[in-house]
Amino acid sequence: MKKLVFVINDLSGVGKTTLSNLIHHWQTRNGYSCALLATNCSDEAQDLFSYSRNITTWDFNDDLDLSCLLAEIDGHDSVVIDVGSGDAEKLGKFCEKLDLWEVLGEIDVELTSVLPVSISGHDAPGIVDIAECFSDNSDYLVVTRHKDEFPDGEDEWKGSYPQKALSHLGAIELDSPSVKDTLHKALRAEGYALHEALSEEDEVNGSLRAPLQAWEKAFWKKFESEASEFLAPKLEDSGLPADDDPAISAIAS
Repeated sequence: MKKLVFVINDLSGVGKTTLSNLIHHWQTRNGYSCALLATNCSDEAQDLFSYSRNITTWDFNDDLDLSCLLAEIDGHDSVVIDVGSGDAEKLGKFCEKLDLWEVLGEIDVELTSVLPVSISGHDAPGIVDIAECFSDNSDYLVVTRHKDEFPDGEDEWKGSYPQKALSHLGAIELDSPSVKDTLHKALRAEGYALHEALSEEDEVNGSLRAPLQAWEKAFWKKFESEASEFLAPKLEDSGLPADDDPAISAIAS
C-alpha cells in the first residue's frame, strides 16, 4: 500500500513544515519515492514556501481538484502534504465532498494524519475538529515538543480532551528529540529557521550541517522505532509499480 500523509494543525508555529521535511527526508532515505506538497491558501503561505525548490504547492485558492492529488499518488510511493495553517477546514470539506476515504481504499492508499501539538492547549478545538472529520478513516501520529523547550510551561496537552479523543482513535504519540544548544546557536549564526535549514540541508555550511543532521537522525530513530507502521508505505502489498496502477488512472479520468 502507498501512503498519504497529512501534516496538519491549524495553529501556526507548531512545527508542521519541519515535520513535513523530516518525514520526506526519512522516507526518501529509506528508498521510497516521496512527493512533498504544501497548501497555499494565502500570500503569507506562499512566502513561507518560497525558500524551497523541492516542494509542490496544492492551490487552495482555486476549487480543489482530486486529479492533482491522484497524479502525485500515481507517480510516488508516498505523498506528504504540509497543510498550511487555516487550511484544515477546507481540506476536511474536500475529503468529505469527494469521499476521499473510499477513493483511497479503492487504490490501496493508507492515510496517516500527523499532528504536531503545542502544550498551550490553544490548538485543542482545531485538533478535535480534525479528529471528528477524519474519524477512523485515518491513522494518527501525534508529535509533541520536547519538554526541555518548555521548562516553565504547564503542559495542557497531557490528559486533555483532544488527547483522549485521539487515543480512542488509536493514535500513537512521539516526543520530539530536544534541540541542542549547539543547533540553536548555529541556526542563529547562519540566519536560518529550523524548517528552512532542513529544506536547504544540502546547502548549509558545515558548522550548521553537523548539529542539524545529528538532530534529524535522532528524529529518524524515533520514526523507525515508534512510528514506522504509520509512515512507511507497504509496497510488498502492491503488485504494480507506483506509476502503472490502472485503478488510479481510472479514477483520475
